[in-house]
Amino acid sequence: MRKLLDVVVPEAALYANFRHLLAAPTCAPARDALEDLFRDFVDVDGTFIREFQSQNFDTRLFELFLDCVFRFEGLTRDTRFSSPDFVLSGRGLEFSVEAVTLNPTGMVAIAPANLATVDFGTPEADIEQRVNLLPVQIHDSLAKKMAKHYWDLPQVSGRPFVIAIQNFSERFSLAHTDAALMHLLYGVTWALARADGGTLQAVEVPVASHVRNGHSVESNFFGRAESQQLSAVIFCNTGTLSKFSRFAYRWDRARYPGIAHMIRHGACVDHRESALVPQPFVQYVGEDSSVESWCEGMTVLHNPNATHPLDVRAFPGMRHVVRTNDGVKATTPDFHPLWSHNLNVTSQRYWRDRLPAPSDVDLERLLRYSR
Repeated sequence: MRKLLDVVVPEAALYANFRHLLAAPTCAPARDALEDLFRDFVDVDGTFIREFQSQNFDTRLFELFLDCVFRFEGLTRDTRFSSPDFVLSGRGLEFSVEAVTLNPTGMVAIAPANLATVDFGTPEADIEQRVNLLPVQIHDSLAKKMAKHYWDLPQVSGRPFVIAIQNFSERFSLAHTDAALMHLLYGVTWALARADGGTLQAVEVPVASHVRNGHSVESNFFGRAESQQLSAVIFCNTGTLSKFSRFAYRWDRARYPGIAHMIRHGACVDHRESALVPQPFVQYVGEDSSVESWCEGMTVLHNPNATHPLDVRAFPGMRHVVRTNDGVKATTPDFHPLWSHNLNVTSQRYWRDRLPAPSDVDLERLLRYSR
């Protein structure tokens, strides 16, 4: 059986992120997890390995991740079909999922950042990104998929059709939450206002359109007649090398002596009624009692106007967002990370005799945020 990481494309065609996966010492757990999980993956069209190693690295990584999500959620994939990506059944349900990624301009890999000099922007820039820039980009990707009329295919017709989306378009794009999708799909944003008792609360504000570089798109994507065939959109920002690394490292930490600690940090939903901002969290992977599921951190945004609604039983472990007469509401697991990063701390003793002197080493190989 051909292995996922056995190089099959010309050296010049290797994607930079694939090169990093092969070479980086801190990617050892991800390499093991990917090879192990790929053994049970069915390459329907026979192009997966070649595309994974070249320009479609992020897209194919997301596809393999989704395959893990669906398998470990107890769903069965009908591999007779290559379109859409996943024709699924389980729990008495039948539905289809098409995967889409937001990719860098020109499909050029994004170089790892020097975290000491990163400009994380301003709160105003973050709001602009969330309310206008990302919704336009997401809209265009969704529209392209909708134009293919997957629901006319016999394996999709009469059943729920879902699009799963993940953003790889820019550095730190995976730190964005599902908020931009909510703005676009439901045509709302949120503003802070004083309640009668003087406490701050978030109130819905209608959004008519989103604008990016002069390109304007209408909001409330689910409100369009042509969107009725779209049952739901699954948001994900966790289908990354970091996820695969954590699974392997938790399973057998002793196998990776070059990594002294794998620290996951990020922000999660704060369930307190008065909470207006997320709650920070830290996990010492493989050292503390933290556990993780494949679907952790994923959100299903349901179309209230869908011809074939998606039953929430399809993904009981995910966060579910619906629009009711009382506004946009979410049902969220007890622990729901909105974003997270891995910080891999290497063992100086282990690498002392295996790497050149520190002055000659790219320090990002020793202390790196994994995507």
